Amino acid sequence: MKKLLIAFSALFACLACTESPDVDQLAPNQRNVTIIAKTDISRASYDPNTMSTRWEATDIIGCFAEYNNNIKFKATNITANEFSSLVTKDPSEFYFYFPYNREAKMANGVLKSELATTQLLRAGAYAPTIPLVAYTTSLDDVSFSNLCGVLSFNVRSNIDRILTSFSFESNDGSPVAGEYTVDMNQKVPTLSLGSQTSSKVTLEGNVPLTAETDYRFYIFLPPTVHAKGFTITLGDAKDRTF
Repeated sequence: MKKLLIAFSALFACLACTESPDVDQLAPNQRNVTIIAKTDISRASYDPNTMSTRWEATDIIGCFAEYNNNIKFKATNITANEFSSLVTKDPSEFYFYFPYNREAKMANGVLKSELATTQLLRAGAYAPTIPLVAYTTSLDDVSFSNLCGVLSFNVRSNIDRILTSFSFESNDGSPVAGEYTVDMNQKVPTLSLGSQTSSKVTLEGNVPLTAETDYRFYIFLPPTVHAKGFTITLGDAKDRTF
């Protein structure tokens, strides 16, 4: 009987441990907020069939606001451009940016983030790297501005191959990637590269190229004059460059 009592006691202990608070229950000072993310020019995905831009299911928008330090707005309804997050208290100003960077910082309306030196290689579509920002006092109006220029180009191979890299390098050493700041208090926000920068940006991936077929690629670059031009280098799966 003693052994039986011990067994039942252990069972009741296990059942008690399985109880947990409702994870969907919000804290008293939090609310679930959904925004409609509008873009004036583009976001980082391009549909060549419809000649239009779109958000993607894996996109994450960062946000700074009072009591809210770099929170994530995740895509919840791509068709409607909707993103949602838990917001603490009721801030009067919101600073949004894309793509989300966990190391991003904000001080007095000046965003500090990074334009990656290594980005995703895609054919016929933008990769999710183009910097976008939006400042608003109303969550009913979240309109993003594009901070970079877009360089598009066609590639045609004389043989079937797998393209693994595409690099853009400024011949005069002008910075094209790295740490940047943007003053979001300005009417027209402008991206300024910081001290930790690179004159080269590389797209990496695995894109099959069929002989004698045109493939379009895109790369995002900060506003810069390349007085001595630039160099583009392509690499394939067999370590050949051209």
